[in-house]
Amino acid sequence: MRVSAVAAKRALLSLVADIPALQGVQRLYEWTGKAEREVIFCASVEFDRDAADMGTGRSQDLTVALHVLVTLPGGSAEDAEDRAEEIGGLIEDALAKDNRLTDRGVPGLLEATIAGGQMQPAANDDGAIAELVYRVQFLSHLR
Repeated sequence: MRVSAVAAKRALLSLVADIPALQGVQRLYEWTGKAEREVIFCASVEFDRDAADMGTGRSQDLTVALHVLVTLPGGSAEDAEDRAEEIGGLIEDALAKDNRLTDRGVPGLLEATIAGGQMQPAANDDGAIAELVYRVQFLSHLR
């Protein structure tokens, strides 16, 4: 069974919603162009499929871009990046504890892990912005 992009994104946002320390952080299925000071949203999805292996099926590797965007009016780039990393660390810990996203509507999922990411600082007229983008990898087995 393959993991769908929609199910993967919903599961990630469900995981984030259950992290008590992130209750005040805005969560969006997709970027709307409008955000509060702290927002977590899903974006692009990429996938790879391995060729069938002697009739035993094949694997699918689906990767979701999960964004953590922090805007700090009057703040520094370092402070914005620090807060983005703090939020990201909570997400990493939650995913490490439940890497099968149990009971989150992702049938066929073998494992979800942080495959990598990047941090991008920026500034605007009011202060600093940091965007932390995780590549969350979902591995499933297709029949």
